[in-house]
Formats: sequence, structure tokens, C-alpha cells
Amino acid sequence: MISSHLQSLKERIRATLSLRDLAEEAGARFHGDASSCPLHRGDNPSAFCLYESGRKWHCFTRCPEGRNDGDLFSFYMAWKNVDFSTALCQLAERAGLASWLDGSAPYPASPNPSPRSQFEIPNSPSP
Repeated sequence: MISSHLQSLKERIRATLSLRDLAEEAGARFHGDASSCPLHRGDNPSAFCLYESGRKWHCFTRCPEGRNDGDLFSFYMAWKNVDFSTALCQLAERAGLASWLDGSAPYPASPNPSPRSQFEIPNSPSP
């Protein structure tokens, strides 16, 4: 079960960062909500699409099954080739929420002294 602190952090990151901005940083050139896929540099101009008001993405071409759609966390994980815990920490820093990682933000931290390990979820995909 995901802690309320972790869920709150994920919601704040989603509210602060833009999936579109991350995709553009990775190389997407949008026409509306479609682009060639920045993850594999395909040439199909509509292979990569944003939906649900830009909160979700899907690649219709060469991205492997299971790594071809999701939210901003799954995009970042595929782009940077990192696990969920690393993505969470790096995106929190980008969002200016690094203090949430050590518990000095509005919600109490886990009793675990390691900021990164309190967010590790073994073998659990990003929802």
C-alpha cells in the first residue's frame, strides 16, 4: 500500500510538472497533442500522443509493450532509463519538492533515515 505521504508527493509533482514539457525536453515536437516519439526518435509525426488533458501518453510505434504509455512518471522512467524510486526523487527535485524527500515538508517522514529508501517500492510499477 502506498503511504499518504508518497501519494501526496506524487500528486504535487503531477500538479507542478508538465508531461508535455518533459516530452519536449526529450525531443518531442508537438503538433496539437501528437509528435514523433522522443523515446526512440521515430519519424512518424503522430506516433507519440498525449491524452487526458496532457496527463497521459502513448507511443503507437516502436516503444516496447509495457513501456509505451502511462503518466509523467512512466515517461520519465522510460526516457531516463531509471526505476520508479529514482524517477520520484529526480522529479521531486525538478518540481522544487526536494524537502518532501527528507520529511521536512508538510507531511511527516518515514522513520527510515534514508530519504530515497522511504519511497522504494519493490517490484511495483508506477500507477
